[in-house]
Amino acid sequence: MDGAVVDGDRVYVSGTTGFDYATMTISDDVVEQAVQCLRTIEAALAEAGCTFADVVRVRYLLPEREDFEPCWPVLRKAFADAHLPG
Repeated sequence: MDGAVVDGDRVYVSGTTGFDYATMTISDDVVEQAVQCLRTIEAALAEAGCTFADVVRVRYLLPEREDFEPCWPVLRKAFADAHLPG
């Protein structure tokens, strides 16, 4: 399972995919993959004592550019309370 690396007051989570470790499967649907990816990240952040509200930087990598738009509502909801720099 993906995890978080804690370095001082920073937590790094990377390389997370939409793979569901509970069922050992990955959905063909990109939105379901995004939801599962966020579940995995949320669990890793929780292990480090953090939540999505603590996130200050996110990088999305999608094989197809057009996959971002259907995933955006899921991402926006997850990071709605994230801190903005400044």
